[in-house]
Amino acid sequence: MIVHCKQRHVLLLLVVSAFVFLLYQVLSLRDLQLSAKEGCSWRQIDDDYCDCEDGSDETKTNACPQSRFQCKTGTSLPSSRLNDGICDCCDGSDEWLGRTVPSEIRLTDAQQEKVGVFQSPCKDRCSK
Repeated sequence: MIVHCKQRHVLLLLVVSAFVFLLYQVLSLRDLQLSAKEGCSWRQIDDDYCDCEDGSDETKTNACPQSRFQCKTGTSLPSSRLNDGICDCCDGSDEWLGRTVPSEIRLTDAQQEKVGVFQSPCKDRCSK
């Protein structure tokens, strides 16, 4: 019985060690790719602070004015247009915080359709 218990612990230790090693490899590769470009660490990715000159560390925040956000449909837009209350991506993926524009400039659904500007909360318009 003691032998089996030790074998299980050794096996578990090997599995955990392999997982940690793979995770380290993935994070190191990502870190290496950013480091090769701008010297940024993976810890600086999407931390809402523009660490890399080219903005490559902030693709999901609007911290870097020159970086771009990729909508789920593949369209890209400047990260400065993220979470601003305007649905730039047809699926609304750029407005995940659900911020809305002030009520005094809020448009009706008909007005939004007419001018082609859609305000948060976003409806999926990809199929239209």
